[in-house]
Amino acid sequence: MLISLLVAAALTQGGPIQTVAAASPEAHARAQRVAPDSLRALRSARRAQETFELVRKQYLPREGGVGSHHCDVRVGRWCVWNDETNDRKPPPENLRVTQARNKLLVLLDSTGTSFPGDEWVAAQRVRYLIEAKRYHDAVQVADRCSGSGSRYLCRAYGAVALHDSGAVSAADSAFTVALAAMPDSVRCKWTDISLLLEDEISNRYDHANCAARRRIETTFWRLTTPLFLRNNDFQDEFLARVTHSEMERDSRTPMGSASESSFRETGLRYGYDTWFVRDDPPAGSMQEAAIAGYREGGSGFNFVPGFEVFSAPAKLRQEDWDLKLRTARTLYGPSYARHFKSLTSPQIYLFRRGDSALVVATYDLRDDTLFAKQGLEAGLFVLPIDSSTLGPPQGIIETEARSRGVLTTVAPWAPVIVSLELLDRNSKAAARMRIALKPTSSGREGISDLVMFAPKSVDSLPRRLGEALSTALHTDEIDRNTPLGLFWETYGVREEGESFAIAITIDRIRDGFMRRAAERLHLAAPFSPLMLEWKEVPDGGSGIASRSITLDLSKLEPGRYEITLSVTPLDGVPMVAKREITLRR
Repeated sequence: MLISLLVAAALTQGGPIQTVAAASPEAHARAQRVAPDSLRALRSARRAQETFELVRKQYLPREGGVGSHHCDVRVGRWCVWNDETNDRKPPPENLRVTQARNKLLVLLDSTGTSFPGDEWVAAQRVRYLIEAKRYHDAVQVADRCSGSGSRYLCRAYGAVALHDSGAVSAADSAFTVALAAMPDSVRCKWTDISLLLEDEISNRYDHANCAARRRIETTFWRLTTPLFLRNNDFQDEFLARVTHSEMERDSRTPMGSASESSFRETGLRYGYDTWFVRDDPPAGSMQEAAIAGYREGGSGFNFVPGFEVFSAPAKLRQEDWDLKLRTARTLYGPSYARHFKSLTSPQIYLFRRGDSALVVATYDLRDDTLFAKQGLEAGLFVLPIDSSTLGPPQGIIETEARSRGVLTTVAPWAPVIVSLELLDRNSKAAARMRIALKPTSSGREGISDLVMFAPKSVDSLPRRLGEALSTALHTDEIDRNTPLGLFWETYGVREEGESFAIAITIDRIRDGFMRRAAERLHLAAPFSPLMLEWKEVPDGGSGIASRSITLDLSKLEPGRYEITLSVTPLDGVPMVAKREITLRR
């Protein structure tokens, strides 16, 4: 993958890397029930597998420096890094390695035909067929294995072959079938995400039973899905990692034995590698060669927000995501997105429509060179938040979207997580904004979010939402010499009319320590918030009162500001909506 796993003998305690794995108790018990000739054939297959990995190690491409590479994360004696050295194509495989793998596959095929119920042989056949990119053959081997071995295990082998081939939908369905075929206790182990968790949520998970863990897992995977445009791919990647760990059990890998617990943990957290290089030690030294493994596809990304979000998803902010955190607990590089970024300036709004909310998002990618004019997908999704978990994503997808656009979908009038997503299929660039939104409501009354728009003229301000959206701004960056329009709706207005006190405040977002120090030393003037206040009796004939105004911001200095709208009924409490903007010169 995008992650490099380094084995350095200098880090090994108690001697060199173990090269031959001991058979599990289950495998030993099976062996006792096998006839001598059969036992010899199975032992021969195991020796052939070990021999192939020794040949592979001998002919790995040489690459100096990997033995002394920095580590972003350490797991036992394994070193993990995630930098620009991962974003490259693998070198051609040595012909002798290719020939040795083909020879091994011939032996495994013969052994598998004689012993179709042996799961270790079936696992190695699927594993090396995947390496050879013979995905169709791997799926067929898994299908034949399903009739005699553990049905769920063989189905998982087929699912990982589909996953690694890029057949996302088919892999998702196959993993679903495999999980359904598992006994409850086995399924609980396969879906265990404890290695991916930290902090308080990790403690909750460790002390939960399988049913309670399932609720936590549902929330985790819904929050960490990179794009709902490609739903479940991170969860399926994790299941593929679990399956790979099962396939490599009791076998040798280019990095030694796969039975080591830290090897399995590293694989589950960061992925299993698909190509390798070696860094030979200095001549005459007694050190083992250092092996580094990579996966095709570029750098990995951190799709797990701050862990406090899992206890309070209704407080999710854009700042809770750090996609490029190299020391993250787990990383994932989607095959469909070599570039992944956070959208920082699109606008997302909630508007009440009966018991539902109309969710509106605007975006503008015209100046982003990563995204082309063709092959762009756009999606707007919502996940309802309840007391125990997140609801399934629902929303709208445009398969042929423009680089500048408006998306709308419907959600409950309740706290939700909203995800605006964009994917360029050609450049494999993805961008998103994923935040929590909470309706502004006070019992009977409520107000919408503030829509920023470009007024055509002072005399023709929008009177309805559609008119405001026709000139809505697609970014929070504003030219201070251009009038700014604000539109909002007030809900629950009595038909007979009622008075509201309205206030709009514009306050500068302080620019950090240097700005505050300059103000204390009188080197910069403190900013005094600007405020507009008035009272009005809106037309509430439909229960929705629309309002729009224009603001002249030309007197303000460039910088970051927060606009606050406060609407207060005479017999109620203030209802507040806020929007941040950046003023340009």
